[in-house]
Amino acid sequence: MYAEARFLLAILAAVFARAPFASGQLPPLDARADVVPAGEEFELSLDEPTAVKVDGWIVRLGSASYEARQAATQGLIQVGAPAMNRLRTAYHRSDDLETRLRIEQIVRTSYLNHHVLDKHGFLGISMRPYEPGRPNARLPKGFDTKLPEGRVGVLVAGVIDDTGAFHAGVAKDDVIIALNGKPVEGTGRGISNSFSFIIRDLRPGAVVDLTIIRGATELSISATLHRPPENVARANNIIVVSEEYNKFTARFHPWWERHFHDDPTGAQSPIGIGP
Repeated sequence: MYAEARFLLAILAAVFARAPFASGQLPPLDARADVVPAGEEFELSLDEPTAVKVDGWIVRLGSASYEARQAATQGLIQVGAPAMNRLRTAYHRSDDLETRLRIEQIVRTSYLNHHVLDKHGFLGISMRPYEPGRPNARLPKGFDTKLPEGRVGVLVAGVIDDTGAFHAGVAKDDVIIALNGKPVEGTGRGISNSFSFIIRDLRPGAVVDLTIIRGATELSISATLHRPPENVARANNIIVVSEEYNKFTARFHPWWERHFHDDPTGAQSPIGIGP
């Protein structure tokens, strides 16, 4: 019961914290977030087995079981934007407050994943450049990793739980010297910046081969990239991703108003975003 109350309060806080929308003072559409996307998300299709799963999960959003509601929410987020049409229909047919708030949460997450987070790979490490022989006061105490002559690398400063790096066994103080068979190159911050660019330019689900020096041992590790977590994008830890995330976060509200808040049949939605 406590977990259910926390979830509902969190969603309500997110909805009613949107002061301009809650007050009914909406700027003109063309003045908000540059452009309101036309709704290409609704043109995405589902295969029949996935559509059956989606319909079942939508029904379970109103289940008496909190665990069933949570599982259905995660399943729908995993399917993402192709479920938008069915979610929109369910939103306008439901008179259950929590079901509608959950649909808003699912749609918002799926919208940001579709436009931003599903376009960038995320390995799940914090890192800094490592150039042997160059003064580096930030090296870990007792660090004695030796790289092949003339090579540079990316020093793993930390590994984020439940990421591709974590599940592949990448460890703190590893030095990555090659990515997909190509040596890590550059000088100074350019080493880690170029490595980050390559990872970011791949999509979630891509498998990368890492050549790692751990102490005196060279290892080959394969890691599956995830999507960047929303909290990482929100915290500006990855500048390019964060800029896109902020842009589409601003666009979501007018997009929701256009495609979800007003029922296509003409009936106005009593909750969610809008006057």
